[in-house]
Amino acid sequence: MTKSYIYTLANRIPHLAFIILLPLAYFEIGGVYFHACIGVAFLLFVVFRIVWGVLGSRYSRFWDFHFKGLGQYLLGIFGKKPFYIAHNPASSIAVILMLFFGVVVCLSGLMLWGEREHGGVFSYLYFCPIGYLKEIHEISANALIFVVIAHICGVVIDKIFHKTDTLNAVFTGYRSTPTDKSVKLTKFQTLFCVFYCLLAFVAMISLFFGSNPLLGVDKTPPPYSYSQAQKLYIKECGSCHIAYAPYILGTKAWEKMMGELENHFGDDASLDEEDRIEIEKFLLANSAQHISTFLSPKIQEESPLVFSQSRLFEKIHHKIPQSTFASKEIKSKANCQNCHQNAQEGYFSKSALKEARRY
Repeated sequence: MTKSYIYTLANRIPHLAFIILLPLAYFEIGGVYFHACIGVAFLLFVVFRIVWGVLGSRYSRFWDFHFKGLGQYLLGIFGKKPFYIAHNPASSIAVILMLFFGVVVCLSGLMLWGEREHGGVFSYLYFCPIGYLKEIHEISANALIFVVIAHICGVVIDKIFHKTDTLNAVFTGYRSTPTDKSVKLTKFQTLFCVFYCLLAFVAMISLFFGSNPLLGVDKTPPPYSYSQAQKLYIKECGSCHIAYAPYILGTKAWEKMMGELENHFGDDASLDEEDRIEIEKFLLANSAQHISTFLSPKIQEESPLVFSQSRLFEKIHHKIPQSTFASKEIKSKANCQNCHQNAQEGYFSKSALKEARRY
């Protein structure tokens, strides 16, 4: 047997990156924005590995994988089994499944970011929610973890029962082969790796220290109708408290509230009838029944009169201690703008929470 250089740095670096990034993303370490950044980094490596499966060195390309003979290979797990220089049938299928689920979990994550955070290339989904993205994201993440664990178990079994150097090759790149089967990158492959690394580095720096189209906050204003009435609403109602986004309550709640302004939570907030009608039209036209967000179905189902007193609010904020809402900085659950930087514009994304209050 001789030592052959089978796995180049172009193989090993993404492999090690997956080992580091996947647990960080899966256990949501570091907060919601850090989780999203890790997801983007994971996607960059997944895309690289897919492209490398077409343009890469020998044993890295998909057509160098072995998909036939899976049954025979598995039957020989604890006995004698065929020797493969690189990917055996089990690892070949595992790689394809991991890349597939990796793409699904990353794309669903970006779409979920647009739907819930109003950011990135899918920010339009904030007002056009799909509704089942969270389930797709979680199922694909769990499926990816399952395949990864199965893959790791296979490598460990190989190491213990067959004394192979597959695990060592992940770090060194070298495997024992009957004859020298070493690979070497072409100039094109080397240039591609360098270019992609630079591109990925710039992308990640812009995510952590700047803005990026993949996760950046969309500054587009909410799709309100009655713009003049909105100005009147901000002037009259916003003079005492934040002019809450009309889509955080349903039609019935706004009708009841606007019909009892003389006793508005213990205060007299009466308006000229003409102004009251105009503001009410604005609120009804842009309520949860007419402006769709991922929360709209739950708001319509519960139909709270005060969002900050709803079960939905409690569910969203369940990690935040009650003492936080009573602090001098916030004072009340109704003061959305004290935590959410874009509350006045109607956006309540977790990533836009003021840094000191990111939960």
